[in-house]
Amino acid sequence: MTDTLPAIYIAHFNVWARLAGLPTSRLDMLLAFGLFWSTRLSFNYWRKGGYQKGSEDYRWAVLREKIPGPLFFVFNVTFISLAQSVSGT
Repeated sequence: MTDTLPAIYIAHFNVWARLAGLPTSRLDMLLAFGLFWSTRLSFNYWRKGGYQKGSEDYRWAVLREKIPGPLFFVFNVTFISLAQSVSGT
């Protein structure tokens, strides 16, 4: 889902700008690029089996091997679970 959040945020801001009567030509271009990029990321994630039940991004397994268990838990809580939702990355 994190690959689609930026496009959703841009679409929300675009709708808000339209309702507020602000110029939206740059936002329209940003939304088009954001939708394209989110589609590309989603396709690549699907192609690597990311949407199958029980799957995860292949990079987390690599990090889990290199970071000790308790430190990975802190990383999971602070970055993976919280920071990505707040920052939209």
